[in-house]
Amino acid sequence: MMAVQSGPLACPFASSPDTLPLEYPAQPNPPPRPTCKDDRIRLAAVNSIVDEVIDWLGDDWKGNSNRDELIADLLLVINERDGYRAARELETRRGWIGADENLVEILAGLPSALMNATDAAVREWVKANGIRPKLNVGDVVGTPDGSGPIMLIEPGRGIYAVQTESYRQRWGERGRFGTHYAYEQCAPVADADAA
Repeated sequence: MMAVQSGPLACPFASSPDTLPLEYPAQPNPPPRPTCKDDRIRLAAVNSIVDEVIDWLGDDWKGNSNRDELIADLLLVINERDGYRAARELETRRGWIGADENLVEILAGLPSALMNATDAAVREWVKANGIRPKLNVGDVVGTPDGSGPIMLIEPGRGIYAVQTESYRQRWGERGRFGTHYAYEQCAPVADADAA
């Protein structure tokens, strides 16, 4: 049995170690992997911060707006990577007034909220569809960015960490893991042209 590595080769982003083999059946033709562009994931991200925005609105919220409209406004700015830009967009496009550093700080959490919602949906998708790695640590695979060895497997997220040549050039000896690729983005070197 192969286990996800712990210690210096463990993924610093994994919330809990998953072990191989996984204890759920594989589905032969799973639906596509969830992404941050999926409406339900974007909605989950916005819902995770909407109460903070309502608290920020305070008395302005009471009786003047409805939650669905507020959520629609926040969905307009979910792709902003900066809380200040998101606040400015709400002022410009939706007529919000009084954006301050507190709102900027709340909106600065949107990228993390989107990443967390995506990660949760991917973990659910992996488990529900029995997504399993077909390759092992050390196997050389082709990726969209070149080929290299698999350094780490994150079965809970359906991800291989691969050290491509571009990764090694950028990180040198400091790079111990590799760039994360979905299982479906990797193919053994002999099949790399299909990746």
